[in-house]
Amino acid sequence: MMNIILLFFFLASSTQVAISITPDHIFLLAGQSNMVGYGGIGINGRWDGIIPPDCQSSPYIFRLDRALCWSQAKEPLHADIYLREKLAGVGPSMPFARRILELRPGYRTIGLVPCAYGGTTMDQWLKNYSHGEPSTINLYNNLIRRAMASQRTGGRLAGLIWWQGGADAKDSTIAQQYGKKLERFFSDVRQDLRRPNLPIILIVIPKGRPLKDEKLINKIRRAQLQMNNTITNMVVFDPPKKLTYQPDHVHVSTPSQVLVGRELAELFCNAGSYYC
Repeated sequence: MMNIILLFFFLASSTQVAISITPDHIFLLAGQSNMVGYGGIGINGRWDGIIPPDCQSSPYIFRLDRALCWSQAKEPLHADIYLREKLAGVGPSMPFARRILELRPGYRTIGLVPCAYGGTTMDQWLKNYSHGEPSTINLYNNLIRRAMASQRTGGRLAGLIWWQGGADAKDSTIAQQYGKKLERFFSDVRQDLRRPNLPIILIVIPKGRPLKDEKLINKIRRAQLQMNNTITNMVVFDPPKKLTYQPDHVHVSTPSQVLVGRELAELFCNAGSYYC
């Protein structure tokens, strides 16, 4: 049940007022840049500031900020979570949350916990990883810390959304090992959160991108598409080929981030009552 301790509102200047709240259903967001959301980021490295209707703030959607406090969620959702991660634009999480509330009004409120970091490999997300970039933080420990903090006053951990893999498609041996590492990561997260049946929502690397490393991308894709053969309570989402990209042909455009988020929510809710 929603436990609002202090109501909130926006002043005329659009300055956000700090709030204390426990969202009913909480989703962890982890992975690399497309999970962060680079929609609308130009070649100059700046976000264009365009927020589609499906990504607008809602009084029923909240974000756990860097200080581990809840505030009303707004794009860019991953802004300021990491000091060294400067880029953030539109991602799939806001349209996902808004669509969930459309499909399941009984969810009442949703909390989003941004933890993704651009350019990171599977190794960098493994438990006990201790070297290399990002050198200022252990991504796994940060994910667990933020997940635990998000539930400190209640709320239900409803799932982990994972979108990653491109950084591992640069070496044949690394790509070959990807599946085992991802399986271990999911198992460790569930164990450390004491949630052996935590729903996992896996977004597969999109197919059809004009990249030179297509064979390696396909190795990662195969491992991801087969992951629910070994991991229970998992939803595997293979994005449609009609996605459009930023000029770098790697990062998904704003309209396609909206498409991914909405279709992901529909798949999640259609997976059964356990999930949604």
